[in-house]
Amino acid sequence: MAGNSEAGFEPAETFGSLVLQESVTLERSADDVWAFVRDMENYPLWFTGIVKMASADDLPVATIGKRYDETAIVPGGKEETINVKVVTADEAARHLAIQASLEPFVPRFDYRVVPISANRCTFHWRSVATGRSFKAKLQRPIFRMILRKRLAISLDNFRRILSGSDAEVMRAALFWRFGPAANVIKLFDRARRPSPKKGEVLVRQIASSINHIDCHRRQGYGRNAMRMRGALNFPVILGNDVAGEVVAIGEGVSGFEPGDAVVGVKPPSSEGSFADYVAVKADMLIHKPAALDFEQAAALPYAFFTAWSALSKDGGLTREHAPGKRIFVQGGAGGVGSMAIQIAKFLGAEVIASCSAERRTLVQSLGADQAFDYRSEDYAATVREVDIALCTASDAEEAKMLSILKRGGRYVTVIHPTLAMTDEMGLLKGFMASKRLLKAKNKARAAEAKTISWTLFKADASGVALFREMVEGAHIKPVIDSIYPLADIAAAQERLESGKASGKIVVRIG
Repeated sequence: MAGNSEAGFEPAETFGSLVLQESVTLERSADDVWAFVRDMENYPLWFTGIVKMASADDLPVATIGKRYDETAIVPGGKEETINVKVVTADEAARHLAIQASLEPFVPRFDYRVVPISANRCTFHWRSVATGRSFKAKLQRPIFRMILRKRLAISLDNFRRILSGSDAEVMRAALFWRFGPAANVIKLFDRARRPSPKKGEVLVRQIASSINHIDCHRRQGYGRNAMRMRGALNFPVILGNDVAGEVVAIGEGVSGFEPGDAVVGVKPPSSEGSFADYVAVKADMLIHKPAALDFEQAAALPYAFFTAWSALSKDGGLTREHAPGKRIFVQGGAGGVGSMAIQIAKFLGAEVIASCSAERRTLVQSLGADQAFDYRSEDYAATVREVDIALCTASDAEEAKMLSILKRGGRYVTVIHPTLAMTDEMGLLKGFMASKRLLKAKNKARAAEAKTISWTLFKADASGVALFREMVEGAHIKPVIDSIYPLADIAAAQERLESGKASGKIVVRIG
């Protein structure tokens, strides 16, 4: 690591200590940078691995003795609350130091801002992690590796936020910790702009839409599985629906050019679509038809692919065998339900749906041959011989939906406990326990020759091909409840969580 003799730090004790240090020159005044550094609640914006830094007392910022409760991702991928105390606060020297209680080490982080000129300065960082126990000795190489990587990423974040060029940054709705939308989502205008990797396209987002998975992930649902997939590297940008214009092409991409209007989907990741720019695999995109505006296009992809996964991968619905099949869709006015009705009808199946009375006309306009008011009408009293029963709204009707299936019929649900069990029991134990539970449920229905399937979102080539066919042929209708600007994304998520939305909630970005 680079030295920092000009920073004026006192020599660090090296025996039993891990010392790392680095510096970065910024095109920003020392006063501006110092104001950012001294407010420790800015920490999660740039220091990678920190989810939250909350004041734990009433002392002013940059005061010796002031304490914070820091939520950090520690080795092993777990969240841990760490007590942090300010041990040095020198306004004149623009020098701040904090000490954290992280056993078996006691890390101290020193930050100093040194002016070079009126609008240029250097930011110095030094970390001294002391720990002389046998456990500390064993863990020192791992701690060094993790801290060195975080140091490099964090300093680059720091530079980008405070003096990066406009080409490096973008607006994005970020969240650093789990909780209610209004408390944890913030619009940040200096987020890192992604670059397209091999096989990817960089899209300037004009619109996206809210899906239930966004709200669930924000609340911590599926955190173990998402962390394993790299989709929970805080801070996180949620969002899966892509609708915008191509601005850059990654290596190996053909069929798209800058300026093309596109629509598509990005599987859950830590760099989602609630931002000015998103990098997405080219094979998950299609050209947007001129007949669809961007808001309409944004309402389609994620819900479409979730419905298609349920009907085809788990329900066994195919184009060849759809005619003559009877499909029941619970929650036909919702995002996934409305897509499922249109897909099944397009392929030639008979469609029956449940919805509220006020949404019956909407559901029938999407293609449902019958629509039942779930509050006042018992569809199970008359509906029989259904091939696929798709649950999209409430698993409380599982037994009722199973009762309307024919022998050999399939009950498919997007609402199931797989990810919740991995959260509760750990990744491996949770997945194994969920498989055992599903196996037991199917064993109980074996005599009736009825199958229960728990479905997860999946986008593949066959789904993209059908999506293209239906969108380009105007065979699919977006159902939009409301449109919110990106600045009001917390309110948009609250609208979905209220249960009052009819169709998709769109987020206007561009």
